[in-house]
Amino acid sequence: MNNQNSIGIAILGCYDTGNNGQKNSTCNTPTQLTEETKTALAKLIAKKSQEFNIDPLGTSEFKGKMLPNIIGHKDVGNTTCPGNLIYDALPKIRELAAADLLDLGGFKKPLPTSAEFVSLSNKEINIEETKTAEVFAEFKNTGQETWRGYEDNYLYVSDSNLKNKIARIDSVKIALESDKDQANTGETNQSIYKLIAGNVYTGEIGRFKLVLTPPTDKVTLTENYTLAWLNKGFFPNTDFSIAVTKIPCQSCLSQNNNPAPIYQVALASFDLPDQIIAENIIPVKIVLTNTGNQIWDKDKLKLKIVYEQTNISPFKNNSWYDEYASILPNEKTIYPQANATFEFKLKAPALLTTFPHTLTLNYDDKQLWQLDKTLEVISPYAAQITKNTLPQSAKPNSRPKVTLTFKNTGTKDWTLPALKSYDLDNTNSWFKDWSWLDSKTVKKAQKTIKPGEEIEFNFRLLAYWKQNTYPQVFRLYSGKNQIYLAGQKELIMKTKVAK
Repeated sequence: MNNQNSIGIAILGCYDTGNNGQKNSTCNTPTQLTEETKTALAKLIAKKSQEFNIDPLGTSEFKGKMLPNIIGHKDVGNTTCPGNLIYDALPKIRELAAADLLDLGGFKKPLPTSAEFVSLSNKEINIEETKTAEVFAEFKNTGQETWRGYEDNYLYVSDSNLKNKIARIDSVKIALESDKDQANTGETNQSIYKLIAGNVYTGEIGRFKLVLTPPTDKVTLTENYTLAWLNKGFFPNTDFSIAVTKIPCQSCLSQNNNPAPIYQVALASFDLPDQIIAENIIPVKIVLTNTGNQIWDKDKLKLKIVYEQTNISPFKNNSWYDEYASILPNEKTIYPQANATFEFKLKAPALLTTFPHTLTLNYDDKQLWQLDKTLEVISPYAAQITKNTLPQSAKPNSRPKVTLTFKNTGTKDWTLPALKSYDLDNTNSWFKDWSWLDSKTVKKAQKTIKPGEEIEFNFRLLAYWKQNTYPQVFRLYSGKNQIYLAGQKELIMKTKVAK
């Protein structure tokens, strides 16, 4: 009677070390659990698992709670049995038993209760805000038990969250004939959709009708469902999803004195940057919300891009439909309060300057929305000054030491980077020192600086003999390519020469 709905296995010996705090441990000399004993136990469990369709790695409801299928006596009783030496080894024993079950050829017969998802009439559905819609889900009875559509113990489809509340149906039950005695009713406040009709025998298809309503707090909602048997639990691997989109009630609009059509647009999001590196191609995504009362058709909705109000954009890319972009939305139909998504690419020209653009959304060639956006093309050769010891003052004819450190913040390698210095009119610097490489080249490195790396220039200045305040202009080059310093072409510094 103690092992009703379960199989008890006894192992000779005393396998408790007495370290678990229990007072009823009676082991004076604990028996060690040998590999041979573990192997024999796993093989016996595998044999019984095959005979009774038990999953050694599974779980099921037993004595009112969810437990692994292979448990110790103390999981359901006030005892130390089978002892911590065996209990601690149970995870490994379960794995060994599962492997042995496969070696035996798996289960001998089909699972008494199992199902397989077959089809869904609609994976996506639009529902008017005041109405409902029907969706049909089909499952195949792959078990041995007949599904009944007219008993109190019925099959149903419901929200997949029910799996957190009821047991799982699979091969975990030992004595399946007593399932009803240990039923879990799985009562839930969620909507349930019952088997439509009659008996569904092994190998046949059962059909379920779901009556759905539109979401209340958003436009589109994806709902997840699963199949369950009221007094048994949920079927594994029967999950499916339906995306429900709320659309305006068309009959309500027509009854409301035929209100005038309203076309309105709101910018939901866009990732169009202010700066683009020269000759780079970047992806752009713009999302616009239909805030009017009319439905937009994909083929009539176009996003256009023009340069300086009327010209073809120098950022034109082959992802565009024509010279002015005319990008179509991803969505086939855009209902009120739904989003239209436009995805395209821009290719920056080589010219480093700013380009004013205008983006417009047109429906049937009528403009609904406009955005003015200036795009700046920046150099791939860019640097950040991380150290600067240029003096603010110096004595006449003095030779102060200077360190300038630059970090490559662009996308191109710097080849043989060179630091040059000038006066404001590009003539020789007032601080030209005899140690410079030539009249304008301060230093030149014989190496390559990759993006993210730094280079340090250490050099001397020779202050002019006459007291005054003199400007210094520094420029950094990679070969013939000028490197932009914090977005500027040059670093300008004023130094006062005084005694």
